[in-house]
Amino acid sequence: MPSSFERLTAFGNQLIEVHLWLREELGVLREDVERSLSGGARPRELRAHCLTFCSALNRHHQGEDGNAFHVLAEQFPELRPVLEELSADHRVIEDSLRGLQALVDGLSPESDPARVRSELDGLAALMETHFTYEERRLVAALNALDVPEWRRDRPAFLQTTDPDEGTHMTRAAIEEHTVAGPEDGPYAITTGPDGALWFTLVEAAAIGRLVPGEEPRRFAVAPGSGPTIITPGPDGALWFTEYRANRIGRITTDGDVTEFPLPTAEARPFGIVTGPDGALWFTETATDGIGRITVDGAVTEFPLPVRGAFPSAITAGPDGALWFTMNQANAIGRITTGGETTLYDLPTEGAAPVGIAAGDDCLWFVEIGAGQIGRIDLDGRVTEFALPDRASRPHAVTVDGDGVPWFTEWAGNRLGSITGDGTVTGHDLPTPKSEPHGLVLGPDQALWAALEIGSLARLPLG
Repeated sequence: MPSSFERLTAFGNQLIEVHLWLREELGVLREDVERSLSGGARPRELRAHCLTFCSALNRHHQGEDGNAFHVLAEQFPELRPVLEELSADHRVIEDSLRGLQALVDGLSPESDPARVRSELDGLAALMETHFTYEERRLVAALNALDVPEWRRDRPAFLQTTDPDEGTHMTRAAIEEHTVAGPEDGPYAITTGPDGALWFTLVEAAAIGRLVPGEEPRRFAVAPGSGPTIITPGPDGALWFTEYRANRIGRITTDGDVTEFPLPTAEARPFGIVTGPDGALWFTETATDGIGRITVDGAVTEFPLPVRGAFPSAITAGPDGALWFTMNQANAIGRITTGGETTLYDLPTEGAAPVGIAAGDDCLWFVEIGAGQIGRIDLDGRVTEFALPDRASRPHAVTVDGDGVPWFTEWAGNRLGSITGDGTVTGHDLPTPKSEPHGLVLGPDQALWAALEIGSLARLPLG
C-alpha cells in the first residue's frame, strides 16, 4: 500500500491541486475586476494580476503539451485521442486568455461591465469543463507514473505560486536597447532633468545618454576613472562618482564635464544622491565615510563609527535624512544633514546590503549576500523577505510611481518587484547572463535597467 506521502505527491493528485489553485486565482482576479469596475482597484495592479494569472495558466498548459502528454502517450497509448482533445482545448483557452488580457488592458470606468463579466464567465466555463474532463481521464494514469526527474525538479505543468515564497514568474514584454559594447560595462542609470536616460559606462570611462526612440550618445570622462553611480543634481546637471579616480563628477545635459577630487586619498566613492539640503551626498567605501559636496565643489566628510563597513548605496529618506547601506558591516545607516549618524544592524548574518531606495514611509534595500529584500521603517525596525532564488544576488532597487519597489537580480538574470506583504513577481530577461545592475523609472514611465552586456532593458509598467 502506498504511504500517505506517496499519495500526496502522486502526479495525478498534484494535478488536482494545481487545478484548484488556478480556480482560486481566477476567483481572485474576478474580484479585482469588480473592484476596478467600481473604481476601487488600481489599473496597473489589475493588469499585473491578469498577466500573472494568464502566464500561470499558459505555463501549465504548455508544460502539459511539451512534456507530460508525451510521457503519457508513450506509457498509455490508448490515451492519445484524449491527449489530442486536451491539447485542442489548450488552444481555445489561450485565445480566451488573449481576449481577457486585451479587455483588462483597456479597462476603465467607462468599460462595459457586461462584456468583461461575459469574458470571465466564458473563461471560467472553459476551464471547468477542461479541468473536469482532464482529471477524469488522466489522474489515474499520472498517479501510476514514476518519473524521477519530475520528483527532483517539479515540472512546469505542476508548478503553482508557493504561498510561503509568494512568487509569480511572468514573461513580460521586455525590450533590450544596445547602447554600448559588451566590454563597456553599463552599470548605473537614472532619469535626467532633460527627459533622457543617463547611464555610466564603467570600463569605457564615459557617461551615456539615451532618449527613448533615438540613438544613444556618449560623453568621455577621464580615462580609467571608473564612473559608477549617477544621479540628478539640484542644479539641472547630473552628478556621478568616479570610484577608481577618487573624484566626484558633474556633467551638464550638453555633455560638459567637471571633476572634483576628494580630500581623503583612496576613499573610493560609490553611491551618490541629492540631499534635502541642496547638496550631493556620497559614500566613501574604502575609508568608511559619508561625504557631502556642494554644487560649487566644496566637500565635507563625516567618518562613520565603525571600521571596514564598506558604505555602498545612499538615498534621501522620507524623513529628511540620508540612508545608506553598509555592505560589510551588515547594517543600514542614517545620517542627518548635520552629520549625526545612527546605525541599525540587520537580523541576517552576511546579508551584505547594497542598493537602497526610499518608499513613502520606509526604505527598501537589497541583501546581495542573503538573497533577500529588506524594508526598514523610520524607527529602525527591519523586515526581511527571502527571494525564491536565494542565489540570485539582488543588486539595485528603485520605487515606481505607485510606490512599488523593483530590484535587479544580478545572478538570477531577472527584474523583480515586491509588495508590502512580501509577494514577489519576477521577470526573466531575454538575454542569458546579461548581468543587470542599476534600474530606474524612466521618462516614459517604464522601468529601465542597465545590463552589463552593453544594453538597457525596458519593462513597460502601464
